[in-house]
Amino acid sequence: MGMSDSDLLALGDDLHARLTKEKPHYKVTSHYGCAWEGGKQRVFTNTACHMDLMGDSGWREDDKNNIPLVKGKGPVVIANRMQTDKNSQKSCGWEHIERYYSFLFNDSVFSDCYVTKDVERCFDKGITVRTDLPANLVVAACIATRQVWEYPEIGRSVSNLIKWGVEPRKAHLVGHHLIVRDNGTYTPHRRGGHVAIYGDRMGPKNIENFLEGRLPKGEDYPYNSLTYQTSRTYQGIPCMWGYKVGSNLRFREDVRRDERRSDPFGFVKTLGNLEGCDVVEEVSRAFNRLGEDQ
Repeated sequence: MGMSDSDLLALGDDLHARLTKEKPHYKVTSHYGCAWEGGKQRVFTNTACHMDLMGDSGWREDDKNNIPLVKGKGPVVIANRMQTDKNSQKSCGWEHIERYYSFLFNDSVFSDCYVTKDVERCFDKGITVRTDLPANLVVAACIATRQVWEYPEIGRSVSNLIKWGVEPRKAHLVGHHLIVRDNGTYTPHRRGGHVAIYGDRMGPKNIENFLEGRLPKGEDYPYNSLTYQTSRTYQGIPCMWGYKVGSNLRFREDVRRDERRSDPFGFVKTLGNLEGCDVVEEVSRAFNRLGEDQ
């Protein structure tokens, strides 16, 4: 019988207290560690990302803690420290943090990974992630927590789209394709790394899998099946929803092609509200175009 959520939170809280004591500032991108049933802990030293959760880096033999690679029962939680406060200029701001995390913890494709559900709590106690789910899902869930300070435009874009009525999981995907500003204007933009969702690797079937929270299984996706607790590694997050076949989501940046051709230096910008088509309508059209491409 597995540990209760309250027991997992207690382990995460205890490890977070250690994280806060050892590095009580916001200057790094990520600060995290693992805890075992019984209280054993490990804090990772790569603070640029969550790469230390990869088996061939963070899980090397460690003389001090004597924790060898993938032997014995694995950790039961990963504790993630917030690297922003509520209103920091580094973050996307409290309104967006609250909406983004409320969605992430409760309704996103990663929601089952989060033991932490209370947004207020994560500032003092961190974000506790369980490890008894598919390794790619668990580590992507950790990466997704960073998108309110590492790339705050993602957290802000997702929050704005949800606020304006876009279906939340679609908003989460689109937030990795567009920068959506508070005034409704938008700019196509994609990140090539340090994100949990790789929209440019996703065709219609992959997007369907993502929206349904359905991870493909089989020998091509070993870490979609193995839990992080048993594998202590992950690989293939960019293609975890399947290998791309067909077009990905496409968003219009400028419908006035003749004007664009006469603007070689890019002085003319048409962002958002394109001929009456605001960002919500453009999102709808992008998903409709995706269906037409199949």
